[in-house]
Amino acid sequence: MSQYSSTRPFLLAKLILFLALALLLLVVDQREQAPERGWLLTLVYPVQALGRAPENLWFNLQDYLRTRSALQAENARLQREMARMRPHLLRLMALEQENKRLLTLLGAAQRTPGRTLLARVVGASSDPSSHVITIDRGSRDGVFAGQAAMAASGVVGQVVRVGPVSSQVTLLTDPGQSLPAQVLRTRKNVLVNGNGDPLKLSIPFLPHNADIRVGDVLLTSGLGGLFPKGLPVGRVVSIDRGSGRVFADAAVLPWVKMDRLEEILLLWPPAEPAAGSRSDLAAGQAPQ
Repeated sequence: MSQYSSTRPFLLAKLILFLALALLLLVVDQREQAPERGWLLTLVYPVQALGRAPENLWFNLQDYLRTRSALQAENARLQREMARMRPHLLRLMALEQENKRLLTLLGAAQRTPGRTLLARVVGASSDPSSHVITIDRGSRDGVFAGQAAMAASGVVGQVVRVGPVSSQVTLLTDPGQSLPAQVLRTRKNVLVNGNGDPLKLSIPFLPHNADIRVGDVLLTSGLGGLFPKGLPVGRVVSIDRGSGRVFADAAVLPWVKMDRLEEILLLWPPAEPAAGSRSDLAAGQAPQ
């Protein structure tokens, strides 16, 4: 009881102080132009800011969560849209590449004497020792056995079997294929053979003193009448003149990448009547 009596004056003084302070604040608040108003507002601002901090934190957290949720939803939508558009994009890229190849073939067709016909590669031999492809042109298109075939970059091979709507073409790299060619630098005639390597041809039985060098370009010689003269065949990449060999042997890199063929041109002899002298590719008769 004595302890309560001793603290009673102190509590009463505090109450009077706070009442006086509250009264002062009310008076100052009524006087908008009072100079005391400014410093009182400055004095109580930290207390007001501290009191509003939890509320501000809560609203900021809500805004953050709403923004994050919206961004996640937008990202998911864009990913779905991209997945939906990816096949169309790949298709457009494939069509662009095909268009470039056909334009290149068109240029080759226009530079080639005689009639030409575009054919698409639709199959390849499963036998690794047989370099044969199947094309979507046959006897109904005028294709014949022994017909020459080329790509935009050079010689491909010749037709060996003909059906009504498809044919088979033996590639120049097949072990059974040979092609008369000419060294561009010296005009020397050579025979280029396939050896079963899809990336290499060979020139066998070269005399050791033959004027042929690494880097020499080979073109069709026109001998035999199968291919027009001057079509690219390949480039000499190595010559084996080893001692003890009766003949030297040269390796030739073909201009055409035989394992990447998608379209080829079939050639007719230039002496064919004028009615068939234009290019079917140039005339817009390429298959759809």
